[in-house]
Amino acid sequence: MADIFISENDKLENILNKIEFNTSLKIKILEYIKKNKKFVFNASKESYEGEVPNFPICKRKPFTRLVLVVYKLIELKDRYDKLGIPENIFYDTAKDIKLRQEIYFADKSDIGISKADAIWFRHLFKMVIFKLGTLQFQISHMIYLDEDVVEGGYMKFDSAQKEKLPSGTPVINVHIQKDADISQTACDDSFKKAESFFRKFFPEHNYRAFKCYSWLLYPGNKRLLSESSNILKFAKRFEIISEIKDREEAVERIYGKNYRKKSDFPRNTKLQRNALNHFDSLGYACGIINIE
Repeated sequence: MADIFISENDKLENILNKIEFNTSLKIKILEYIKKNKKFVFNASKESYEGEVPNFPICKRKPFTRLVLVVYKLIELKDRYDKLGIPENIFYDTAKDIKLRQEIYFADKSDIGISKADAIWFRHLFKMVIFKLGTLQFQISHMIYLDEDVVEGGYMKFDSAQKEKLPSGTPVINVHIQKDADISQTACDDSFKKAESFFRKFFPEHNYRAFKCYSWLLYPGNKRLLSESSNILKFAKRFEIISEIKDREEAVERIYGKNYRKKSDFPRNTKLQRNALNHFDSLGYACGIINIE
């Protein structure tokens, strides 16, 4: 048992090095695991039992949640290896844990991950989401966030669109991480990698479109940004099939969080300044890229 643990400990340390975890945090996590081997092993196994949002991991403290998702990377790496998925894709994908714990620390001045992020990582461990270049791509099926899915409805979609791409049709969700490079060159590269990756490793998922729900796609952004903006160029890739004046995600991504008073919002970037002058132009949209 001890030899197996030492081997796992070495594997985990290597993973944390490759995903560029802070050295002191890496040491703290590894020491915690060493002192609590049995607990970490058992808790990690049951972390995602049950249904969203009632996973056992959500009942843990923020630091324990971080330890458990980090520990689960050992098993995840083995699963990637068995499928022959290149190591760089595993490490790029796993870096989402590093990114989200850094965001949590910046917000809370504490080490850990939020319940929302712990729930999000179910996609990582189900092996349905992958970082390919600058973007994340998720194996999924078409979902329309209307009255059929959300009580009272969230967005409206016309019947012609639903006939063209019926609910449940295989699609690939596109996600944009905080501070991702969404230049035209970087995104071109990502989409090419995605097409090759899913064709090679998940050919059974015969997807018919890339789908994206994001504030980046909202047409109102045209009033905030110049035509040369990478955000507008990214949005042009998609056919916008619905939009709504919900600025929650836009405010969080542009300012880091919402503020009670307009005077409290930071004005460090041109986008932050422009958005404050055009708050009514912020929103949320759904777009697709059809695959012929």
